Amino acid sequence: MLRFAALILVGPLLLEAHAAPGPAIVRGPVRVEPGGQVSVGGKRVGAFDLPRPPRQLTQRRTTVAGHALLQIGVVDLSGQRAEMLLTAPPELRLIFSGRTGPGGVDGEWSRVLRVTAEGVLLYQRRDGVTRCDGEPVYLFPRMYDFASSRFRPVSAVPRVAQVESLVASRTIRDRPTGTPLNTFRLVAASTHQGDEGQAANLAPPVEAEDGKLDTAWFESLGGAGLGELLTARAQPSPYRLKALSIIPGDAASPAAFARANRLKSVLLLLSPTQRYRLTFPQDPLRTAGKPSDPFWVILPRPVATTCASIVIEAVYPGTAPNGGRTAVSELHFFTELEFGDGLAQLGRDLESDDDQRGEAAVQVLARLGPRALPLVEQAIARGAGEPRSRVERSAQHETDVLTRAMHVLVKLQLPATAAPLARLLPRLTPPAAAEALDALVALGSDSVGELVQQLLVPGVPSALGRIGGDAAREALLQRAGSGSKAVRKAVADALSLLRRPADLEAILDAAQAATDRRRRADLVLVAGRIGAQLGQPEVTATRIAAMWPAEDAFELRYRIIGGVGRLAPERHLPLLRRVLQDKDPVLRWIAAEQVRRVPNQTATLLLQRLVDDPDPRVRAVAALALGHRAVQRASGVVLARRLKREPWTMVARVLAESLGHQCLAEGLAVLRQRLVSGPRGVDLRALISIASCAPPGLDRELLALAESRTWRVPLRQRALELLTPTMITQRATDLLRLYRELRRRAPRSEDEEALAVSAGNVLARSRTGDAALALADALALDPHESIRVAAAVALGKICHRDTRQTLMRAIKDASRPVREAAKRAVKRCRF
Repeated sequence: MLRFAALILVGPLLLEAHAAPGPAIVRGPVRVEPGGQVSVGGKRVGAFDLPRPPRQLTQRRTTVAGHALLQIGVVDLSGQRAEMLLTAPPELRLIFSGRTGPGGVDGEWSRVLRVTAEGVLLYQRRDGVTRCDGEPVYLFPRMYDFASSRFRPVSAVPRVAQVESLVASRTIRDRPTGTPLNTFRLVAASTHQGDEGQAANLAPPVEAEDGKLDTAWFESLGGAGLGELLTARAQPSPYRLKALSIIPGDAASPAAFARANRLKSVLLLLSPTQRYRLTFPQDPLRTAGKPSDPFWVILPRPVATTCASIVIEAVYPGTAPNGGRTAVSELHFFTELEFGDGLAQLGRDLESDDDQRGEAAVQVLARLGPRALPLVEQAIARGAGEPRSRVERSAQHETDVLTRAMHVLVKLQLPATAAPLARLLPRLTPPAAAEALDALVALGSDSVGELVQQLLVPGVPSALGRIGGDAAREALLQRAGSGSKAVRKAVADALSLLRRPADLEAILDAAQAATDRRRRADLVLVAGRIGAQLGQPEVTATRIAAMWPAEDAFELRYRIIGGVGRLAPERHLPLLRRVLQDKDPVLRWIAAEQVRRVPNQTATLLLQRLVDDPDPRVRAVAALALGHRAVQRASGVVLARRLKREPWTMVARVLAESLGHQCLAEGLAVLRQRLVSGPRGVDLRALISIASCAPPGLDRELLALAESRTWRVPLRQRALELLTPTMITQRATDLLRLYRELRRRAPRSEDEEALAVSAGNVLARSRTGDAALALADALALDPHESIRVAAAVALGKICHRDTRQTLMRAIKDASRPVREAAKRAVKRCRF
């Protein structure tokens, strides 16, 4: 067979990692310009499209058939190349110039220039186009002809050692009938009609296995097609290959059969060691039978393989001009299954204890369409029959069989699989049941139809919502509002997945007609969700509001308030106002949540009154809502008055936060009171709100708080953090003084040590020379590791040149945290 020596790349030179423009690349006499122009010894020889940087330059001198050649290449990291092949200096005649290497989005095909002592070969490769004996495949090969100075197509006909010859015949007895019961599929062809000579355009030759005589695979190069191949692959299985059938020409009509080339000899490659030569001793055109009658070959021994290739060795020429094209109308492979009762064997294997046979049966049955259904039904029925031995292995085996049956049904994707899938659901493991449900959803409401009642098992209702349709909706409506809380939620969630206007109308009608409060509550919840999704908020909200019960029905009222608030709270503000006077605090709270959504002044007045509601949750909702509305003096006064006497810490924090948005004098006064007397959490929130309002003298206030030892440490630290860049710049001297004072107190108090760390972090933001020197002094002399680490980090932000030596000395410090912080500072500052 054809053998070509590997191309050796020598003398790599790393190019600039920048695209053109850039300096020219020179190596010896070869010069490559940034734009791709190439010159050798100062003589311009051509140009090529350079690959992306970073790149390597290669050059190689070789001799081919007595011709001295110079090969120049530029290759990138992905293997894409720009190559040029010239006759050796001084002649420098151009032989080839272009891009080689991987192509396509994912490099699925490639172009190769191979220069060996035998010749110059240009060919292509493509992922998946392989031979089953492992030998390389040369796609669209062309060899350079030095006599005509051009590349000419060549046939890469494999030469193999002596192999066993088998005769193809139309009259072989005991051959299989019908379509194959296996998973062999044609996956690749070396050429096909319409590929335009490009590996990128190759596709599986489905025309040769579609069972249609009016379609056929044709090689694209024209002529005999010697060396062209077709490859089939199968799923791993215990079923060994035993025969193949082939129609060795274009069987669309007797005239087409005569016009195209017909096979005379092909190699059958099954593995590196299993190879046969299939011969057609007589021209198929002259053999008894019709063109559509296949030729058969029975292997002398079944072969365990998942790959089969046929390679054309010789053909009988057709009558078309220039010899026509070689064609194959049909090519099918048959395993041991087809030589006996294959369907019965598949049924036995589906229920086998052998996992390999079981999985193989699944793969084969999934290809058989409706023929597989009776076998799957039998497996399911046997599983529902007499109970097996209650040992672990038997129980697991039954689970495996049912899972296999489910996998076959899922892969078939036929409407008729809906019924057995539904029957299987209660007996499947949760992961298998989820897969079966996904398959039922994919089949849709037309296929599932009346099976919805079988799907009403725990954990399944959501699938009915995804399937949709009238039958699924009615089945879910029958269950709405009944059962445990978990079941009610599952049914409501499933109904909420429906998306048709007719579904919304039916659900609203069912809610209106419901006499059970729980049922009506669940359907109101669902209607609110679907109405929002369908873009019908106001109509849906009006119908929901009309269901307000006269009697005390907490759950129903809760659902109505939530639905109205989700859909159209402003339009139904009178209803929400009425609920805000209800004695139930939960209903008042959910109503307040809906009023928050309404942006008008009426809602603002309601919220102002709710700040004094007896329930703390209602007060918190109202306070939070007012804080995020436009500044109004009335809102600020209400919030401040409430904060003075609020006993609940949670509500007091919300009030303090809202006053940070409603920045009025009364509010600031109360915030300062709470800063002094508020419980933990409230005092901190009050401080943040004061800083948010930025009253005059805030910088002095924050510094005074940070310096005073009467305040809690978290408050003092937050006061330092709240200093703005402008404040830090203006108060740099005071900050420097505070930092030194905190360092002085640190040996006597862990609190002062923590504050010194915080002050050092803030001091770094001033970026002054004095701050840098103070931090450098702390890094060099302070006895506290935390202060020294913070000082190193701060110096890495200031990057003052006078602190370099201090940082370098700190890198030699015995304390690892200090060393690491100093290293990071030096690296960041790039001293």
